[in-house]
Amino acid sequence: MREPPNSKRTQKTYEALLTAAQNIIISDGYDALNSNLIVDRAGMTPPTFYRYFEDKFEVLEVLCHRLMEAQNSLILSVDTADAGEMELEPLVQFLILNTVAVTRDFPAGAQLIKILRIVPKLEPILLSSHNEMATFISKHIVPSTLNIRPGVEEKEIFLRARLALQFGYATLEHLLSEPLANQEILIERTANAMAGIFMDIGEVKG
Repeated sequence: MREPPNSKRTQKTYEALLTAAQNIIISDGYDALNSNLIVDRAGMTPPTFYRYFEDKFEVLEVLCHRLMEAQNSLILSVDTADAGEMELEPLVQFLILNTVAVTRDFPAGAQLIKILRIVPKLEPILLSSHNEMATFISKHIVPSTLNIRPGVEEKEIFLRARLALQFGYATLEHLLSEPLANQEILIERTANAMAGIFMDIGEVKG
């Protein structure tokens, strides 16, 4: 993936192409997305597109990276000092609820979540994101909210964090593809199950 342009003029063109791609995904779906349609919607020409992107997959890489960054910023913004004053379950519930909101607010966010699953070229973006967040959760959030039992290794906490993330992301995908009236109940139960993944390796602080 290329570095984004630096000048204001080129940034404007770059962002216009990305916005056009998002609008196409929203209105016509992933199968309709191609470089010709992107430049047509952006009011540009094919040479302009190839100045910034190799193909539509590079456009999707940028958009998916941005979506992952928006989602991950919620977890990374957790103040571990404040987390120490909270139990793990309500904290997880808060993070799931807000991740759903962030994804819905991101243009074509719900569609990009599906695209990440069906396009093999993009799968490493999701895997890398989950591994990064599992590392942060295992090193910062879990030790801040639980008294970890002696002898529990870091890799064990990481594996549980990775499993919890996978579970939470499945719920996110479900809520985005099939919005439910009882969303809050589903999130509450998911948070309970995710927190439960750690309960035999530590006790709630407080």
